[in-house]
Amino acid sequence: MIRGKFGSAVWAGLAIAVMGGLATEATAASVTFASFQQVDSGATPWTFTNSGASSTFTVSAPVNVNFQSTTGLGQIINFSGVAIATLTATVNGLATNSGGIISQNFALGADLKFVNAADTAQTVLDVAFIGAITGRPDGTGSLGASSAAAGQVISYSSNYLVGAFIQPFTFSLSIDTPLSVNANGYLNSFSTASTGTFSANGAGAGANPTAPLPSAAVAGFGMLSLGGLGLRFRRVSGRHIQR
Repeated sequence: MIRGKFGSAVWAGLAIAVMGGLATEATAASVTFASFQQVDSGATPWTFTNSGASSTFTVSAPVNVNFQSTTGLGQIINFSGVAIATLTATVNGLATNSGGIISQNFALGADLKFVNAADTAQTVLDVAFIGAITGRPDGTGSLGASSAAAGQVISYSSNYLVGAFIQPFTFSLSIDTPLSVNANGYLNSFSTASTGTFSANGAGAGANPTAPLPSAAVAGFGMLSLGGLGLRFRRVSGRHIQR
């Protein structure tokens, strides 16, 4: 058994190291790695067109957005500037209204894409998804998806990747108009301005790609080492042996 003040140092170091490890697990959580706002916030180019079973949500004309990537520990892509947004999504089934929440699902093949306005051959962020519009008839709504939700899928890609895209993924685009359902069972047509956010697992961040131990854990293992050296020194000196 390890006793004395050196033993205390060993146990304290072990406790800090364990807690540091637990903190590391907690940091491997979702981070918002990018967002955008329209350059002309008064424009309403994001358009849902009711065409029955072939209804679509699109950008009626390419829209310039101020795209901002997160820096530091949350950085996964590295682009901040003007981008051009496009969207193509076709409905999958009728809209539903459950408890006052309206939902309209979209089929496989939906795609939201941002390209560099200064070099349109470069993709800032491409989001292929199966998701939904949700909202209330007396409020606003959103287009979004979560890879953790049943029946929803997100795939990210970018020419400006500095980390790694690791699930779970989520994204959300705002809709600034109330939703309503047409007699044909699909959302009524509307146009909206939009802002958006994109999230992924923070363990993929380029500034922290392998989620190293936090300083608390490093300090803990340092105390373990120092405690061990103290015990070793006392054994070698022959002055005292810990039992």
